[in-house]
Amino acid sequence: MFSKALFKQSCKANGTMWLIITCAVCFMLACVMLISGNGTIGDVKDSIQNTIINKEVDSELQKRSLNYYNNALDGTVEFDKSFANSVTDTLTYLVWLNSEPQRSDYANDFNYRLAYRAWFYSNPASGINTIAGKEYIKSHLAWQSKKPTKTTDM
Repeated sequence: MFSKALFKQSCKANGTMWLIITCAVCFMLACVMLISGNGTIGDVKDSIQNTIINKEVDSELQKRSLNYYNNALDGTVEFDKSFANSVTDTLTYLVWLNSEPQRSDYANDFNYRLAYRAWFYSNPASGINTIAGKEYIKSHLAWQSKKPTKTTDM
């Protein structure tokens, strides 16, 4: 329920006071803005924009770096497993290879051949499956078949 007569009477009685208060408040706000902003409101606006832009760029970089980390994590885990297996196989093979019996450690050729045969057939299966291991076994077999004995030397 709006009464036009009452509104007109209120404007006549209080209109001047409302106008004075409104102008005074606007003047005080303008003074506060000029004093605090030193007259350069554009700098405040630019600093707020730069802060927002920097935060957005930083958050995007963090998201992107986490994505790259997650993409690389699977490959790293698989590489670590295969590397550990390869190192274990290689070290097992090298330990076996270094334990090869030497001819100078045995009194006669028969004992040496027995020790060599026992050593040769105790090879680790996983390390022998490498290319170098297969070539070594092949060359050792060829060497053993052509190796002269004491009876043929005389």
